[in-house]
Amino acid sequence: MILSGKTITADDVENYVVPNHDKKKSHYLNDELLVLTRLHDFRDEVEKIFIEFMLQKNGWNVTKTAQALDIQRSHLYNKMERYDIRKTAGGDE
Repeated sequence: MILSGKTITADDVENYVVPNHDKKKSHYLNDELLVLTRLHDFRDEVEKIFIEFMLQKNGWNVTKTAQALDIQRSHLYNKMERYDIRKTAGGDE
């Protein structure tokens, strides 16, 4: 799901916080994750998605998002630049 290109919504997050007990662990991993062979690549991709999610949740308010993430605002700006995270024009982000 993380690498599917699909926008992750709050409902998606809630559905995966407490998974159904009858689901197997392998069902949570998208086959595209297997392409990421290095832990570093996986971590970066997950961090990017999480930062985008938190920015959207906070209305793209960088100060508020940095506080929610418990990091300095300058650090968040650096991560946004590193991952090429930008608010899309006309989007609801």
